[in-house]
Amino acid sequence: MPARFYFHLVRRHERIVDRIGMTLSRETVMSEAVIDKVNERWPGTVDLGDWEGWSVEIVDAEGEIVRMRLLRRA
Repeated sequence: MPARFYFHLVRRHERIVDRIGMTLSRETVMSEAVIDKVNERWPGTVDLGDWEGWSVEIVDAEGEIVRMRLLRRA
């Protein structure tokens, strides 16, 4: 069943909050396909550059972290 997930960018004490999110299945969030969704939500992160060392914190509608993923070169 699809639900709303948010993709926050975090690094140490810095945080960029995703206030829009995306409606996805939990299976997509837990699969490698979620990387495409991260790149769709935050297009600039695909090239890393200034984003190296940042992580994506994937949060459900209740605010619970369901997955974290380090941004890194493919």
